Amino acid sequence: MNFRIPPRLLTWPALSGIGIACCVLVYFFYIPSYTPAVMKTFSSQTRTHCVGRYLIDLPTDLGEPAVSYAVLYFGLGPGFKRVEIETPKTGDIDWPTFERLVAARRAELISTKDAESGVAMLLKEEAVSTPDGRAVMFRRLYSDRGPTTLVSELHAFVQGRYVSFKTESYPPATPIRQSGEAEYKLVDPEPAEARLRLVAQHIHAVPEPSHAPYGFCINNVLFSSPDIGHDEEKATFHFVTNHGALPSLSLEVSMNGKFGYSDPDLHTRMRERSLAIAMYPTEGLARTHRKTERKLAGMPFQEWVDEMYMRHSKGTQYSLQVENQRTDAEGSETFMRPAMSIKIESGSTSSSEDQSPYSLSQIEKAWDQWLPTLRLSPGNGGVPR
Repeated sequence: MNFRIPPRLLTWPALSGIGIACCVLVYFFYIPSYTPAVMKTFSSQTRTHCVGRYLIDLPTDLGEPAVSYAVLYFGLGPGFKRVEIETPKTGDIDWPTFERLVAARRAELISTKDAESGVAMLLKEEAVSTPDGRAVMFRRLYSDRGPTTLVSELHAFVQGRYVSFKTESYPPATPIRQSGEAEYKLVDPEPAEARLRLVAQHIHAVPEPSHAPYGFCINNVLFSSPDIGHDEEKATFHFVTNHGALPSLSLEVSMNGKFGYSDPDLHTRMRERSLAIAMYPTEGLARTHRKTERKLAGMPFQEWVDEMYMRHSKGTQYSLQVENQRTDAEGSETFMRPAMSIKIESGSTSSSEDQSPYSLSQIEKAWDQWLPTLRLSPGNGGVPR
């Protein structure tokens, strides 16, 4: 069979139209190849970090982790209570520095008045002893926009580490109150504050994470769970390297102690994301480099690696992530096999036009060196190195 192009398609207008269509397709679906002119390198020196009940070895230039979310849950039903953990200073500090920071917080609560009642937010202060140091507990109003819920926050100095945790107390569902009585006076904070004192009695410093005993560890502070008696634990750790004023690479480790992430799984979500991006190529284009499964710390993980070209900034973003899925069959009563997600991002984002100072192949090589170091701490059943 002879194939012949119809003469009407060989006219100049037709050929011009075909050319324009091809150019449009190239514009929408071509992802520029990007390699930084001068690449940064990661430090060859590594440091072991405790992340919950696990350990991971990362380059020293990733620094101390910032903990954006850490919570202990007491009870798993509708009436659960929670203690939120914060680390205002991630590195070591001395006692005078801790005192200054606590004094500043005290002064802030005293000087801030509730807009309706004129009451200072600080209602009570209490000294609390801990096994590794001293602590102070503040009882305060929830906000300065109407005194209802009470918040109790405990600030502890744990052998050079600053850690604080807080919990909330609520008024009764059907309060019996006198006319003009402030609702916060009907709140009973004692059960919540007893929980904070209990947590404070079972926190310990962990000078060397690789020797961490049994428990949940955050920034070298261990929460000894058998004595605290909580039912669930969650945390998210952020590590970053800086290139100029903005982070040039961020690594995030997130975990849920007993319950897995909601469906769909990582591969399904990322496929849906790629299809959504392909439908609106004026925003950007994504190219998948890996879609695999791998084992880490004896657990099965899904892995996804891609790059995305951002049209608004003409920059490229690299994304590398792994995620596992907890199932009831794995045993819902153990913290040792948590749902975990680890993610690296580098390069241009929706809020930043900075190019990554690393190439994708460089980040992938580092990723493949760092991930296999994820392991249970010896105190939680891991094998010492």
